[in-house]
Amino acid sequence: MLQKLMLRSISDDLAPREKQSKIDLIRNKIEKNLKKEEWQDFKITPFNKGNQYFLFITERFEDIRLVGAPPSSIGKFGSDTDNWVWSRHTDDFSLFRIYANKNNKPAKYSADNVPCASKHFLPISLDGIEEGDFAVVFGFTGRTGEYLPAVP
Repeated sequence: MLQKLMLRSISDDLAPREKQSKIDLIRNKIEKNLKKEEWQDFKITPFNKGNQYFLFITERFEDIRLVGAPPSSIGKFGSDTDNWVWSRHTDDFSLFRIYANKNNKPAKYSADNVPCASKHFLPISLDGIEEGDFAVVFGFTGRTGEYLPAVP
C-alpha cells in the first residue's frame, strides 16, 4: 500500500528533479499525518532505486546503562609490540542494557526503571554450530543494485 501512495502521481515522463520533488511532497505529507508518541520517529526510505518504499518506525530509549566490560588486561598479552608479531583479539567490547518504565515504554533515567523486555532478541547458543544453522552477515541492503538490469 505504501508503494501505491508514494508512486501514485509519478509517471515516467517527469523530469528527475520534478519526480523527486513530488516524491518528497508525498513522503512529507504521509509522515506528517502519522500519529506517534513522543519517543517515536517515522521515516519513509526508498529501496532499490526508488522502486520500493518502507516505513520505519523507531523508538528512542534514553536510559541505557553499562552492565559489563572486560578488564583491559584481557587483550594486552604481549604488550603493543605484539601487534606487529602475532595476530590477536584485544577483547574490545562492552555490554549495555536498555531500561524502560514499568509499562516497558521508553523513559528518561529513573531509579524505578526496569530492564526492557524485548519481544524479539538474538539468542546465543554455546552448543557450537551445525550444518544449516542461521548466520548473520552485517550490511545495509538499502542501496543494493542486485535486482537492477545491467543496462540503465
